[in-house]
Amino acid sequence: MILETKRLLLRPFTADDFEAYYEQIYGDAEVNRFLPTGTAVPRDQAHERFFTRFLGPIPEPEGLWAVIDRDAQRLIGHAGIKALPESEFIEVFYALGKAWWGKGLATEAARACLGYGFNEKELGMIVGIALPANIGSRRVLEKSGMTYHGIRKYYNFDVAFYDLKREEFK
Repeated sequence: MILETKRLLLRPFTADDFEAYYEQIYGDAEVNRFLPTGTAVPRDQAHERFFTRFLGPIPEPEGLWAVIDRDAQRLIGHAGIKALPESEFIEVFYALGKAWWGKGLATEAARACLGYGFNEKELGMIVGIALPANIGSRRVLEKSGMTYHGIRKYYNFDVAFYDLKREEFK
């Protein structure tokens, strides 16, 4: 499935996306400081440990997309919804290359993923998490309509926890 917004195209990943994706995400230490990896990942490890899962089957009701900037015609990151480990929740997630930060694109991608979860998969609630210090990601969750509910522990980190119910999604 392909999702479209005013400025973005969200489409399934292909094997040809690896170099552009590595450049934007896994090869950049600043981008990775707020991801579970914590730092830039060597190219061979990034492909073997992370990127190959982007090409595999995606379990229901999850979704994962390469985020393409329509104007630049470039892959700028990823976005999707997935099961939050050790919980009954589905979370929205996203990461964009730093050149694309501060332009509202992460919020646009997150909203497209929320729409997919609520409208296509008929989920009742979707959550979002961010490291407490990741003010940019926390703003994306808030601008996407999510409500903050304190600090919880997921992925072995203390994280800011947000949620949004389908009836609240606009």
